[in-house]
Amino acid sequence: MGNDIDTMFLLYVIRRRWKRLERKFMIQVWVPGLGREFEFVLPDSMRIHQLVKLMAKILMEEYPESNAQSQELRLVEKQTLLALHPRNTVAESGMADGKEYMLM
Repeated sequence: MGNDIDTMFLLYVIRRRWKRLERKFMIQVWVPGLGREFEFVLPDSMRIHQLVKLMAKILMEEYPESNAQSQELRLVEKQTLLALHPRNTVAESGMADGKEYMLM
C-alpha cells in the first residue's frame, strides 16, 4: 500500500514540474470589432481553437455587446494576414513573445 502512495506522489511531483517547464508566451491581439488590443499569456501546448474559444469567452464576459462566437472567429497574424490553423498548438504555429495577432 505504501508503494502506491509513493508512486502517486511521484506522479504528482512530475506533473507539477512538467507544468512549470511548459513555455509560456505573451502576445498582443487586436480585435477590430472592438477597436481594442489585448495581451494574453498562453502555454505553448494550447491548441489555436482552444485559444480562440477562450478569447471569445473572455470577450463575451467583458464586452457582451461584442457577440463574439468562437466558431466564427479566426486568429490571424497581423503582419502577414495569414490565419493560424485551428488544430495546431501555439508552438507549432510559431507564436512568440511580442508577436501581434488579430482576432477576426
